[in-house]
Amino acid sequence: MESGEGSGDDARAMLRRWGGRLRALMDLQPITPLWLVVGLGSAAGLRYLAGPRMDLVILVMGYAGLALCALALLTVTPAALILGRVLRRATSATPEVLEAGSPVRTGFSIPNLGWLPLVSIEWRWVEPDGVRVEPVSKGLRRFEEVVFEERGRVKSIARQFTVSDVLGLCRVRWTQRRAESLTILPAVGAMRRMPIIQTFQSGDEIPHPAGRPEGGRHELRRYVHGDSARHVVWKIFGKTRRLMVREPERAIARSTNTAAYLVTSRDDEAAAAAARVAVESEVLGARWALGADGGAAPVKTRSAAMEVIAASSRHRELAGRGLAGFMDTVSREGFTRCIVFAPWRPGPWVDSVLSAAASRPGMFEVVVATDGLAPTPKRTLWRRLFTAGTAEAEEAAKVEQLDAVVE
Repeated sequence: MESGEGSGDDARAMLRRWGGRLRALMDLQPITPLWLVVGLGSAAGLRYLAGPRMDLVILVMGYAGLALCALALLTVTPAALILGRVLRRATSATPEVLEAGSPVRTGFSIPNLGWLPLVSIEWRWVEPDGVRVEPVSKGLRRFEEVVFEERGRVKSIARQFTVSDVLGLCRVRWTQRRAESLTILPAVGAMRRMPIIQTFQSGDEIPHPAGRPEGGRHELRRYVHGDSARHVVWKIFGKTRRLMVREPERAIARSTNTAAYLVTSRDDEAAAAAARVAVESEVLGARWALGADGGAAPVKTRSAAMEVIAASSRHRELAGRGLAGFMDTVSREGFTRCIVFAPWRPGPWVDSVLSAAASRPGMFEVVVATDGLAPTPKRTLWRRLFTAGTAEAEEAAKVEQLDAVVE
């Protein structure tokens, strides 16, 4: 049974490969179904209608259709050949580290070919996904400007070029692959002005009612049996005849030993941006470690952290399942606090975080990050009567989901 399933999978894979090769060959020839319809229709009209009936309208339309087909074929084919030859020598100088959401010049450009009539040249990125190409014309060349929609790690780029006429009669399409290593970081936007994230540990730096009594001896209380006599405040006893002793103040201190973890799921770009800001602004302390879903091991340098944050976009299906293993590793290294950067949309990751937090009470702080959240404006009577309020409904649903995650 297993061998039969394996052979079936191999056959389907072979069919997909051959289907892809056949489509690539068909895309390389310029004739389209529309060209066949116009050309054959024009030829048939000239042969069977314009000739026997001497219909001048059909005669003009027939010759015009044949002329358009010939013009499209004679312009698209040379343009595709010229562009293909230019692309073999073309280079690009894309920066190795980019930011999602910001337009970036890649250094790739092609000639305008404006001297060829009716020719349209377009290209897009088919690998990786989620890249918007915005060509910018300058002089006799068109320069490539791209915008990445989300973070990620890229090892190769595949551009698909399409040369066609403006009427769509002829079209040549092919894909060019190029090996390039890119790191796309999440866009931080206004998050650079977010409040500084700090974690705390036991210490005597900041008075805090939830801290442990490990600070300086500044608190006073009545003497009870068993207290050391050296902690008695004798000046108070001399004035009031009451025994009072000093005890350590309940206080905490900023932690210099912090772990951080990025949970991946749907709509996690804001969480990734918060993790990036925390690393770049050095608010995690002098000694820190960062992990993310899909990361092999905790990283402790800024460059490695940026790589882990960018590569985590490929592991959204893990949904926080790596948090428990990360905590086992960093706990052995002496880390006692962990900041979890989490998305705003509920999902399976919530159970993963709650399970890890339950096994280590008091060790976690969760930063729930969102983007573009705005208060729902009050709708006037006019807007309630004549507008559907789709945007307001979507914003209200987003707020409800965020509240559910926080709760």
